[in-house]
Amino acid sequence: MPNPVSRWRYELLALAVALVGAALHYATTAPIVGIDKAKHSAFERAVAQLEGRASDFKFRLRGERPADPSVMVVAIDEKSAQAYGLWPWSREILAKALTLLVDAKVKAVGLDIVFADQAVDEHATEREILRELEQVDPLPPQLEPLKARLASQAPTESPDVALEKAFRHGGPTIVQGTIPLGDDEIKGAFTPEQIAAYDRLLEPFMVRKLTIGGGATIEPPISKLPMWVYTSSQMPLEAFATAGSRIGHFAMVPDVDGTIRRTALFARLTNTNGLLPSMALQTAAQALGGTVEPAWNRGESDLQGANVVLADGSKITVPFEPSSSFTLVDYDGPSSVIRTVSVKDVIDGTVGEAELAGKTVLIGVTITGSSGDQRVTPFHEIEPGVYTHAAMVSNILSRRFLTRAWSARWLEMLAVLLISIALAASIARTRSFALKFVLATVGVAAWLVADFVLFTHGTQVATIVPVGTLLASSFGTIFLGYLSVDREKLKMRSTFSRYLGEDVMEVALANPDLLNRGEKREMTVLFSDIRGFTTLSERMSPEQLADFINQYLSPMTQIVFDEKGTLDKYIGDAVMAFWNAPLTQADHAIRACRASVKMLIKLQELRAGWRAAGLPELEIGIGVNTGPMIVGNMGSDVRVDYTVLGDAVNLGSRLEGTNKEYDTQIIIAESTWATAKDVMICRKL
Repeated sequence: MPNPVSRWRYELLALAVALVGAALHYATTAPIVGIDKAKHSAFERAVAQLEGRASDFKFRLRGERPADPSVMVVAIDEKSAQAYGLWPWSREILAKALTLLVDAKVKAVGLDIVFADQAVDEHATEREILRELEQVDPLPPQLEPLKARLASQAPTESPDVALEKAFRHGGPTIVQGTIPLGDDEIKGAFTPEQIAAYDRLLEPFMVRKLTIGGGATIEPPISKLPMWVYTSSQMPLEAFATAGSRIGHFAMVPDVDGTIRRTALFARLTNTNGLLPSMALQTAAQALGGTVEPAWNRGESDLQGANVVLADGSKITVPFEPSSSFTLVDYDGPSSVIRTVSVKDVIDGTVGEAELAGKTVLIGVTITGSSGDQRVTPFHEIEPGVYTHAAMVSNILSRRFLTRAWSARWLEMLAVLLISIALAASIARTRSFALKFVLATVGVAAWLVADFVLFTHGTQVATIVPVGTLLASSFGTIFLGYLSVDREKLKMRSTFSRYLGEDVMEVALANPDLLNRGEKREMTVLFSDIRGFTTLSERMSPEQLADFINQYLSPMTQIVFDEKGTLDKYIGDAVMAFWNAPLTQADHAIRACRASVKMLIKLQELRAGWRAAGLPELEIGIGVNTGPMIVGNMGSDVRVDYTVLGDAVNLGSRLEGTNKEYDTQIIIAESTWATAKDVMICRKL
């Protein structure tokens, strides 16, 4: 009974490789973002980086698609810089742009900018002098020109006041940005009083509750959530933060290689023990006329994403990746897929209400080389950061997300396991080397095709570890198969080296079926025997006899091999050989006759050496017959021999013995003569 381990060795190998791959997959599927790099091994980081590159390739292979048509970027660009000078500008300019956007009835304006410090009021002294002059009555005539010049040049209010008015005018339509701060950012840069002030301003914008059935609310355990954790957040000036705007963080979430592929819809702030929504989430919620809350999984302690709760009570759920607090950004393409206009065109009226009404606008700096706001995305090495926020807003407004199922990791591991075993079983039972590679390639290609098709339909599937596992499993099976074949060939080589010459054996081993099958075919058999061997053996010691016989049998065997014959066996001092198996030989009879003549010639050479050494001189008889024979592996359950059977074989043995009656050395049968008569010189007995 075959050993089960040996019988199923290919499937067991595939199972072992798949289990190792599954363990690696389980350990490496969690996203690794910038702040988490130090927590992961070099292997995990390498897999994450390769997985990210695979995702980028899928984006590029899918190509561009239209972004949500309502999303627009109003850019602080080179054109605006030529008109208003280098950024940052006076806040009056941005205040004017915001007012125009609000008056044009945009749905929302998201600011990829934070105004955390008071602006320098370049005209404060001029306004102070003007106020003093206005209080002088009557004003001396010589001061009238000064008053008129100050009134025409000095703004009536400070830049901060102008911007505050714009924020109050826009109210919740405007979403102001804020920068989350960790302990490292706070140390040495902010005083405890500043952080306390930020925490106080943040309080109204913290999200801690979610709505459940019947309009009731619950407060999940915020501190236990696997969130991106910060201490506090740098807020706009108090006058701005309390002007009625929404507030959202715009922290970037770079992957291990620095590419922005995901975003944090919430940041957990430990000082206020709440969730701060992202600027993109707040902007999309404002455009939809909704509010923001965490998405819970049936009251369990797992946060599934973010809900935008609409006015009618319905919800749009923006999903998180499994076991993380990040959302994959489903980029529609590079920045060019999102309509972009210059701030200057908005202020000049080149882009008016007809083009702005109903739009969701994001304002950010796109000036090439602007410090700190150039990002790497799947489509470009350098993109202004505002476009990563715009991509997320487009996802939410179009309800088009790149999702990864919560059970994806387990389904992927199961799929890899089943495919690996199926490939192993198929490859192991395929004889063609080329077809083995085709099967392995098809298995990997099937995963890649399914991966890409699912990606184009908004489902993210792991690529690197599953494909690596399938490759390792498939080629491991191929290697094991060839290792097994090589072991069998070594065994067969050891066995058949006793019967076949090296060149014949190479051909036979290339097609082992030639050696294993039993069949009937026309063949030629040769028997040779030493005359008077019994008398000879009585005159020598066993050691001398063995050495003497080896001197005789070795060259005789080589002659059989030289003529591409098969050595069947040694029968004491006799040699039995045959031709036309395992290789087909049309001239098998001629080869046997030629071998018999060569044996006699070689014997004469040996006799001369024996005579000089004082050893007996041998005589041999050879019988050759051609006819139908049965050839193949024959024997018992414990031992087999590759041999020939049949009446034609028996006749060959009898012809060898008949040499004694006719005092001849070689006798061939008439059937052999019929083939060899044109090559060999023969006489009839």
